[in-house]
This record gives sequence, C-alpha cells and structure tokens, in this order.
Amino acid sequence: MLSRTSGLVPAAALLSALGGACLAAAPPPVPPPVPAQGRVTHGQVTGLPVPRFVSLRGDRVNLRVGPGLRFPIEWVLQRRSLPVQVVREFKDWRAVRLPDGTGGWVHSGTISGRRTFLVNKGRPQLLRSGPSVQAQPLAHLQEQVVGHILSCAAHAAWCRVQVSGYKGFLPRETFWGTFGDEEVAR
Repeated sequence: MLSRTSGLVPAAALLSALGGACLAAAPPPVPPPVPAQGRVTHGQVTGLPVPRFVSLRGDRVNLRVGPGLRFPIEWVLQRRSLPVQVVREFKDWRAVRLPDGTGGWVHSGTISGRRTFLVNKGRPQLLRSGPSVQAQPLAHLQEQVVGHILSCAAHAAWCRVQVSGYKGFLPRETFWGTFGDEEVAR
C-alpha cells in the first residue's frame, strides 16, 4: 500500500498542486521482457546482476510507467536512500520494485549503488552490538527507518548496519534491502 508517510506522492496530485500538466506523446520502443522470477541475469546495459538492490540518490525521484521522459509520472518518490530493487535495464532507465511491491521506471542518474535497508516488520527492531539476540541493545529502530548496510556475509542471518550515528547488527529477516544468500561488502 502506498501512502504519504512512506515518502510516495501520486504524480497527478503533485502536478495538480504545482499547476503543471502532463505531456502526451508516442511512447518509445518497448524494453526487453522481465527475466523469470528468482532468476539472476545480467543487465544488458551495465552487465550488473538483475535483480539487484540500489538506493535512491535524491529527495525527489520520478517513478514513470515506462522507460523514458515521454511516459507519464505515476509517483514521485520523496525518500533519499530508500532501497529499491532493479529488475530490468533499458538504455538510461531502470525498472525498479519498491519495498511495497510497486514497480516503475527511474532514470539511472537518480539511483546509487550504495546499499541501504528499510526496517519492514510491524514492530520496533533492536539494533544490537553483536550478531546475537543476547548482544547489548544499542537502539530501537521503528518500522520504515532507513539505514546503511555496512556488511552482510553470504547466507548470514545478521548484517552489520548503520543508522544515524549508531553502528550495530540487525537480523536480515527484519529489513528489506538484501537477498538472503547475498554477500554485501562496503
């Protein structure tokens, strides 16, 4: 579900509020099909794995219905560092999936390879001093908190993360921004 609290604003509402208008034009060529679910391929443009996680570079990123400026803006993402999953590539455009499952296209210049996470469980999570439920709690992280992934070993249950000035460990199952078997190194 999309809401203003998640940092998403419907583009039509934003354009209306700003007094703007949508431009209508013939859409550009259709990009290649989406790879089979769960199958890792490599992007035709970057050669990087697809799917992969990246983060939003700015505070306002247009999520379009297709790969190009001619396609209408469906949402305006207003959450710097929000993790998104790249699922396709087409020229300078990346098809992304948001944590709530919403999909669309963003320009490649609006995303960064810096790895971030979003706390996605319905209750506060404890950031701990070590990778164990017995380790000292350092901070309570509310749902929807965004932080940086410092490292995750392949198949590890815990990842080392940073939120504001706090560095510690968080169970991988409590956040969105990495695959379960993936190794993430800073």
